[in-house]
Amino acid sequence: MKKFYTISEIAEFFNISRQTLIYYDKIDIFKPAFIDNENGYRYYSRDQFSGLNFIISLKNSGFSLNNIKEYFKSRNPEESLSFLKEKILDIEGKISELLKSKEAIEKKIYELNKIIESENPVPIIKELEKIKIIPVEVKYPYDIFEYEIAAKKLNNIVKDLPFETMKFFSSIFKENINYKSDLMINYIGAIIPLDFDYPNVKIIEGGTFVSMKHVDIYDNIKYTYRKLIDFIEEKGYKISGDSREISSDAIIFLGKGAGSYMEIQIPISYK
Repeated sequence: MKKFYTISEIAEFFNISRQTLIYYDKIDIFKPAFIDNENGYRYYSRDQFSGLNFIISLKNSGFSLNNIKEYFKSRNPEESLSFLKEKILDIEGKISELLKSKEAIEKKIYELNKIIESENPVPIIKELEKIKIIPVEVKYPYDIFEYEIAAKKLNNIVKDLPFETMKFFSSIFKENINYKSDLMINYIGAIIPLDFDYPNVKIIEGGTFVSMKHVDIYDNIKYTYRKLIDFIEEKGYKISGDSREISSDAIIFLGKGAGSYMEIQIPISYK
């Protein structure tokens, strides 16, 4: 059995480059067993295999080269243990962030599937139950700046709620529902279970609604409202209250801009 191996043999065996091994030698992380003084060739011993394996595993676990150098400076088992425990906490934090990213991507996949399955939506009449929301007012003049302030306030509220999934609510006052000018959101909220107690909640009453799915970018929402309003007029109804817009927190890019899967519900009554 060979006692020593060339740098090319080690590089091939561990599937790393010769340049990496040369760099590890240069920064004193992994040095060859000896260097031939006549030709400058590096040689490594069998006893070094486990050490290089450990370095590669640390690197694949997210350790930087500086982290690895720091670990190798540990003077005793206690220091080594403390260092590794600290790195485990770092890795767990990264895992938590990755799981959050995975959840966010899965939400977008779910919303995109709903959009794909909802081609050419049309208005329909529905009987809907009341819902409970934690409301946040969008202040006058109801522009994008005031909306973002309200959305930030709502996000700070919902991050502490004990729900894994959340539906969001937005509304336009009855007198502002139209399709001839920009539609301004008057208040927003997070939908919560009816039996969940929270300060200053608002009950949005149920009843008869004309409902339609909006599966386009936000800028085109006025066209969905137009279809709803035309339908209400054609069927001989009138708008009897504020609109209800139900959506998730998953914002998706639809080529022309940002949007989401949203259901718009307008309460109606006979004229």
